[in-house]
Amino acid sequence: FFRAISFSLTNSEDFHDIFCLAVCDHLRNNKDLFLPIVRNGEQSVDNHMLTSNMSKDGAWATEVEIFGMAHFLNVDIYTFSGGQWLRFSAVDVDPSAHKDRGSIYLNQCMENHYNVVVAVSRENSVKENTKPQKEKEVRNEYKKTMQES
Repeated sequence: FFRAISFSLTNSEDFHDIFCLAVCDHLRNNKDLFLPIVRNGEQSVDNHMLTSNMSKDGAWATEVEIFGMAHFLNVDIYTFSGGQWLRFSAVDVDPSAHKDRGSIYLNQCMENHYNVVVAVSRENSVKENTKPQKEKEVRNEYKKTMQES
């Protein structure tokens, strides 16, 4: 995930560790925003950071880090997995956030590997919501989807 983000933003995977450290710091500095996204059983952002080993090189990003990166960069991050697009938005974390810089599209292949998507065809595009959903509903729906998979 972090290599794909690095490549997407800098045209090089070489800065993956910087992006990982940045999102870890961002999660720690904004614990209240990310607590509702933390997986059941972890109970806090700090526990999540310990159990996910995010401070160690080679750790795999979870949905918490993807939401964290979306919020940190103030973008939407779309991941394509299982034949559908999932949106991770800064607005889902903090409704007062503004989407200023566009979107990043990633293809999740294998279990925890992401590749940058450079083009999305119209027939595979994300369906836009016609009615805005409440932040809590979006988070709960996403958590339910993640628990089922």
